[in-house]
Amino acid sequence: MSPRARLAALGLVLLALAAARPARGHIRLAGLAEVRIDKCRREPGRVIVSYHLDGALRPEDRKDLEGGGTITFTHRIDLYRRRAFFADKWIGRRDIETTATLDTLTGQYTLTRTVDGAVETRTTEKPAEIEKWLSEVRNLPMDLPGDEDHGTLEVRVTTKYRKTFLLFVWPYELPAKGSGECR
Repeated sequence: MSPRARLAALGLVLLALAAARPARGHIRLAGLAEVRIDKCRREPGRVIVSYHLDGALRPEDRKDLEGGGTITFTHRIDLYRRRAFFADKWIGRRDIETTATLDTLTGQYTLTRTVDGAVETRTTEKPAEIEKWLSEVRNLPMDLPGDEDHGTLEVRVTTKYRKTFLLFVWPYELPAKGSGECR
């Protein structure tokens, strides 16, 4: 095989790899959280999404919370329609911010959830309820435009759950990601 033919074959292989869709599997790195889509159910004119976050709260985070600190998780839920030869089409987004704070005087946790600007607040004395409040979203409706009710729909969730520093200088929030098909 001539050098020119080898170079052309290598170029075709690289082009095929670049054009291929990314794998939908997940690789979990030690110490990082992962979003798991529990269900994404299609209904007429909308999609109902439920998911949870695995491994987001560490013992250090709980210790900070017990000391009077605040823990905040920011969830971004995007809905896409898959397309074969083009980039997936973005349909809509919902933003959720959940926080937990301990009132050290009363011993009660204040839990706040903001969904697209609407605020919901509750208090509890149970530490087990905190993780559920911060990392679970159940039966979140997402409206579909009238012309997007067909095709394969996919929900993609990104949750920022821990503040850290990149190279000890730049503040950075660790993201956890997950996606699932809506049926």
